[in-house]
Amino acid sequence: MAVPLHPIRAVPCNIENCFQSFDTEKEMKRHKLDDPTHFYCRRCNVDCEDWESLIEHKVEGMAPWVECRADRRPEVSPPHIVCEFCGMDFKSMGGRLQHREQVRSTELF
Repeated sequence: MAVPLHPIRAVPCNIENCFQSFDTEKEMKRHKLDDPTHFYCRRCNVDCEDWESLIEHKVEGMAPWVECRADRRPEVSPPHIVCEFCGMDFKSMGGRLQHREQVRSTELF
């Protein structure tokens, strides 16, 4: 299969077998977020191999808070708040908990 030709720009995508390039690093990172074949964590600037690895990365960052091993002051928050089952991101642990309770209640019926 032929690879589509694109003008070479200053910043190539750093994902293997992606041949796109961009004028700025910011544009390249936006591409990694938007491309469904790339699994990029913007918050940590980490590239993951697949969707499962990305979710695992996020859950590992959240684990100390879920397991009560982290500083629980309100001004300190985990790097990620995510549902480990569906991968949905949340702004707060309360939002995640509410999501988990709603999903669990619908699964019972």
